Amino acid sequence: MRINRLIVSNFRNLGYVDIKPSPGFNVIYGKNGAGKTSILEAVSFLAVGRSFRGGSLSSLVKQGEERFSLFAAVSREDDPAGPETRLGVSRGRRNGEGEIALNGNRNARLSDIIRHICVQVIHPMAAELITGSPEERRHFMDWGLFYHFRDAARAFGNYRKVLAHRNQLLRENAPAKAFTVWNTLLSELAESITELRREYLEILSGPLNAVLGQFLPEMTLSFDLNPGWAKDKPLEEVLESGLERDKALNYTFSGSHRADLRVKVNGQNAAWILSRGQLKLLVCALRLAQAQSLREKTGMTSIFLIDDMGAELDERSRKIFTDNLTRSQSQIFMTNIELDAASRAFPGVRCFEMAAGEVASVTE
Repeated sequence: MRINRLIVSNFRNLGYVDIKPSPGFNVIYGKNGAGKTSILEAVSFLAVGRSFRGGSLSSLVKQGEERFSLFAAVSREDDPAGPETRLGVSRGRRNGEGEIALNGNRNARLSDIIRHICVQVIHPMAAELITGSPEERRHFMDWGLFYHFRDAARAFGNYRKVLAHRNQLLRENAPAKAFTVWNTLLSELAESITELRREYLEILSGPLNAVLGQFLPEMTLSFDLNPGWAKDKPLEEVLESGLERDKALNYTFSGSHRADLRVKVNGQNAAWILSRGQLKLLVCALRLAQAQSLREKTGMTSIFLIDDMGAELDERSRKIFTDNLTRSQSQIFMTNIELDAASRAFPGVRCFEMAAGEVASVTE
């Protein structure tokens, strides 16, 4: 999908912004604090319901205002003249009150929005995908599952419900027999999710190896899925034997919610071996491969949100990355302090100058 129009109101330091982006490259430039990153953050929130910078919902509402609202008109890249889909999200400072709208239906769910817009975010802390907690890598995998497999969302929803019920029993110190059926249900769902994750990683391996050959040709990388429990034992057995530990913790220690994607270079943890620049290249490769596999599987293109394009990438690496972005036929939003010659050279580029939370000028 691509965004044809974006309206942002009272989000972070943005007052009211109404832009019509290019279907290709969009460069958002201006001084620090001008609102560049807030534009990217707004698109990300519209797509996934949260900020890639973290923080509470109240912190996303502009100072002195009670709520923010986001709107986008999107269309399929293979049918730009076709009907637009209108997406809207509003959230209040108090208790996160708000609404989600899809084509005027104000009773829509976040999952309805997500199916119409998908984003890939690369920001200065992008290396945390490799160096950070397993949650980051689970989210990376499960993003792909959501778009590739029709039953993935249902499987995750059912898993969360069963996990919540088992955790409630743990807090109540229920007898062992009360856990039998929930252990079985959780194990069956976990096995299903693990199989989907393995299948997705296999799908991703082709485009990922091709991109890595350009970005890090001297490295031998491997990706290993840890399902969230000992591989040599069924999860149901692990849950039964670990019941007393789980009761002491008041939560379920093992399961798909503890899975991790282990990334290694020449057999060692990539986080220990790669430089900051190499880590960012690896993340760029992962995002590009994910976007390519999505397009091949579903026909959808991703929207790339790139904060501080040049950070930690040398000129050669930046060119390889932008060449791949161009071939991906994705819509790209990127930030920069200044509008340099390299940014002006992007094909079909549209440039937005930000100042004090507003668009000061637009050039093409």
